[in-house]
Amino acid sequence: MPETKHDEQKDHSDRLKTMPVKPPNYGSLVIDWGFNFLRSYPAAMNLNYWGSRFASASFCYNIRLGHTPFVISPGIGISFDDYQFKDENIVLARDETSRNTVLKKSSALFPKSTSRVRSSFDMRYLDLMLEARFNANNKYPKESFFVALGGKLGWLWRASTTVEYEEDDATKRQDNIENFNLNRIRGGFYAKLGWGRFGLCYAHMLSDLFQQDKGPDDSTKTQSLALSVDLF
Repeated sequence: MPETKHDEQKDHSDRLKTMPVKPPNYGSLVIDWGFNFLRSYPAAMNLNYWGSRFASASFCYNIRLGHTPFVISPGIGISFDDYQFKDENIVLARDETSRNTVLKKSSALFPKSTSRVRSSFDMRYLDLMLEARFNANNKYPKESFFVALGGKLGWLWRASTTVEYEEDDATKRQDNIENFNLNRIRGGFYAKLGWGRFGLCYAHMLSDLFQQDKGPDDSTKTQSLALSVDLF
């Protein structure tokens, strides 16, 4: 007998039931913590790496590419970059004439101080990210090996220097909040490797730290190495 419309609908329904179901998309709230480094920098800007820390928090929405183990993850976050100089007498400051950013001895800025405790500069960024990720376990991506490669674009919304020094038998601190001719926009790439919710992240910024001809060095760039944890 010829196949009826009811039989065709039943066959179509049976085929839909046997087709594999695409796993749902999912979100990630990621915390990174690690250390900052400089590239192509003046010798006076040598860092105390234990004091040059990096931290960030970001939310990514992971979009699965069909039934494959690959996902595309757009995200947004904030990052906190701290750089502490090995030479505690070095401070970022403005040249009084050119208004360029220069490296000055803190003794010239605080002539009555008896010693320096530390000198650092800090930057805060709002970040936009786009990441491609491979999960070894497509069904349970946060319970398996993963590798990811992404790009990051950051906007500088706060920069400051901090100097702690001894004066009049007391430890004093001065914070100076300003741009210091830093580039407002930075861009670069990052790579992650890990298992489950934990990973290792390396970020490599391609943008110069300072604006052209306005900083201590035109080619100084930044990079970081951090541990990464997905909170949910």
